[in-house]
Amino acid sequence: MIASLEENLELKLLLLDKMDALVKKLEDESPDFDELEDEFNKLISQWRKVGRVPSEKNQPLWDRFNKVQDTFNEIRFKVDKKY
Repeated sequence: MIASLEENLELKLLLLDKMDALVKKLEDESPDFDELEDEFNKLISQWRKVGRVPSEKNQPLWDRFNKVQDTFNEIRFKVDKKY
C-alpha cells in the first residue's frame, strides 16, 4: 500500500523533531559525538526513504531539513576538537 502524501509529511516532520532533539543533545556538557552522529545519520537515511510530500509543503520541509543539518555540523565543529 502506498502511503499518502500527508502521511509522508507527518513522518518527515517527526524525523525533523528527532533531529532537533539530537542537536540539543550536542549542547550537553560532554556529548558522545560518535553516537549522536550515528543516530543523526540514521535519521537522515530514514528521511530519504520517505516518499513525496504535498508539493506546497516540500520547500519549507527541505529548508528545515538543511537548517537542522547545518546546525548539527556547526555545533559539532565548534565543540568537538577532533572534528
